[in-house]
Amino acid sequence: MLYMLHFGEGPSIIKCAGSAIGLWRFILYAVTPIMISKQIISLIHLYTASLDMAAI
Repeated sequence: MLYMLHFGEGPSIIKCAGSAIGLWRFILYAVTPIMISKQIISLIHLYTASLDMAAI
């Protein structure tokens, strides 16, 4: 989404107080918490896998 946001906001989907939020920015805001939680889970898996490999 950051790549798409570099070229433009996309079509306006939310208009509030004289400003509009584009589709690409809205998708970015919607999926960022999901991405962060998946990265945390991946780091936990990496840590446990490294402990398992060290035990071998």
